[in-house]
Amino acid sequence: MQGFSLLEIVAVLAVMSLLSLGILASLGSYLEFSQRQSTRVRLEQLRDSLERCMAALPYEIFSGPANTLTIAGQTVQDTAGSAAGRMSFAKEPSATPWRAIRNCSSPSLEALASDGFNRPWLLGVSNDLSLDVVGARIPYRVAVIVSAGANGRLESVFDATTGQMTLGGDDLAEVVDGIATMQNLHAEARQKSAKVANAYREYFTTRYLASAARAYEIDYFARSDSSGDPRSPLWDGPSPEGHAGGVAGNTGGAAVPATDPNIRLLDALGLALADVTLRPGYPLQIDNSSPAVNNPDNPDPARTLPPFSARVIAPLPGGETLITTASGVLD
Repeated sequence: MQGFSLLEIVAVLAVMSLLSLGILASLGSYLEFSQRQSTRVRLEQLRDSLERCMAALPYEIFSGPANTLTIAGQTVQDTAGSAAGRMSFAKEPSATPWRAIRNCSSPSLEALASDGFNRPWLLGVSNDLSLDVVGARIPYRVAVIVSAGANGRLESVFDATTGQMTLGGDDLAEVVDGIATMQNLHAEARQKSAKVANAYREYFTTRYLASAARAYEIDYFARSDSSGDPRSPLWDGPSPEGHAGGVAGNTGGAAVPATDPNIRLLDALGLALADVTLRPGYPLQIDNSSPAVNNPDNPDPARTLPPFSARVIAPLPGGETLITTASGVLD
């Protein structure tokens, strides 16, 4: 039996080599496609997770220095800096702050520890930016989470001064700007502040109508003066005419939490705790006796006269406040 010739064997090997190269190329393309798809899925999960962190912790997340995110007491700190508009790099992705971000989501920590190419994520955080809305300035920061793609080279540009991201090369990225979270918080603050101010204004009018004295020179926003003495004839305390006085206490010449038991505001206005609280630890503030409002104890004589007033102060991130005034105007 005649065997294969050397030429035939070489031809077969050549064909097999070409087939192998084609198969390897196809496998390589499929592997890269699979890695990119995995990266996209993980990016979406991290974006959703970070958005949930921002919504749940709007006061804390931007409380640290510029170009950082603070989550659950941990700070995601840029190590390359962003002052010149360069991409910033997060610390090693298994560090606690990254776990804090991932803990806002349901996937396992390991699944989000790196991109689909098994490389650390890159993180960019902007400088402090702001959005002007009715009655307040809302601070926010833009965060970008980036994968350097298959080639492992960062080819994107992040301008930290504007929060603008320009995607380059085969990089993959998600942007979380924080604006929606801050707008929602501001809308909530406006709604709750208006509700409390309206209720306080109605309380003032009701107390005036219920008073036997029914005098314009009495400040019905509180039952005592700033020292806590309910016998002052200029405040809504017990009077010689026999009325018992109101429920709301004096804020003592300053702004105090609406939840302060000494002013009994919830009882006076018939409100629930949720009505005067923006987030746990962030109640609305009430001021019915400081120099900033018209009241009988105001050191400025011009502001000791009616119409008396009170303020509802909503604390916002970045030390900003939203102030709503309740005026005790009587018809």
